[in-house]
Amino acid sequence: MAETAAVLDRADCPDLAARLHAAVDDVLGAYDRKQAVESADREILGCLREVEESCLKNPPQVGQLLQIQRAARMPTTAGGPGELESFAPPTRPGVEIRILPGLTTWLAVIDSIAVVLPKQQDRPERERTVLRAPAVLAVATWAFHQARPAPPLGTALPQLSQLEVRILRCLSAGLKDEQAARRLEISVRTYRRRVTSLCDRLHASSRFEAGVAAAKRGLV
Repeated sequence: MAETAAVLDRADCPDLAARLHAAVDDVLGAYDRKQAVESADREILGCLREVEESCLKNPPQVGQLLQIQRAARMPTTAGGPGELESFAPPTRPGVEIRILPGLTTWLAVIDSIAVVLPKQQDRPERERTVLRAPAVLAVATWAFHQARPAPPLGTALPQLSQLEVRILRCLSAGLKDEQAARRLEISVRTYRRRVTSLCDRLHASSRFEAGVAAAKRGLV
């Protein structure tokens, strides 16, 4: 707990993504990245690969926070005295995904005992590291609960009109409402109404999140 408190004190930036980066970077500096992967780490990485194949259908994306709960192998009732206890096959892991705009990596909290994240951003699907430091676990879990829930897996992507795509581009460019309305040749009132509608369709709580969600989904 002392390590956790120290890292949180140093990561005093009010931005959630920045605090998470600070905690992870602080602990990564104390690790030898050339250490051999332990058996327990291989099990953790195997669980993440299973989630990618069965639920995500691809590697985690930048800005995603995953919480994964592996299912335990439960013993079945023995047939009679003296018989060996058998175990039922494990079920699929439980997975919840949340989105944290501004986070330039992804991470997965598994069983509340380990955090998995990419070692190199240019090879996020191949180079992974497993951390068990209390500081990283505490901040990652806290960030997950503060982040915005992602749309349910399999949710169809919204179809955007040409005007809506242009509005999202104005948002990503940081234009003020009046500037964007003039560029699009619509009234400021219509522009603001369209922006509100887009945020609802993209499950975004702000204009910034709407731009991030659209870019991640390849809508603009």
